[in-house]
Amino acid sequence: MPDARRAPQVVDPAADARFREIAREVSKDPDDIWFGRYVEYEWEHGRHIYELLPDPLDGRACLEFGHNMGATSIVLAHLGANVTAIEVSPRLHEVAKVNAARYGVGDRIRFVLNDRTP
Repeated sequence: MPDARRAPQVVDPAADARFREIAREVSKDPDDIWFGRYVEYEWEHGRHIYELLPDPLDGRACLEFGHNMGATSIVLAHLGANVTAIEVSPRLHEVAKVNAARYGVGDRIRFVLNDRTP
């Protein structure tokens, strides 16, 4: 399991290469703060909320609706949570799964695609 005291790091070169390929496919900079470095942004700006919870996240179940790039789910998983992340966009769903693999927490996040329209 990742060390929750340290910021998440990209640990899977193959997933990182795929992430960068997807970024180019959708005309995004893979090193942009809002795309390729959004996990770091969430770590710096959001993790404090989770660390202040009365109980640690280790082993806790968390649910994220609209996971987008997966950054919040990745931070929660890095802090020890077992995350279910739901998205309606097939492309963002793919990006988030690859992103989680980059950071070595893909096994702690269950990604669910719900792209059905009523």
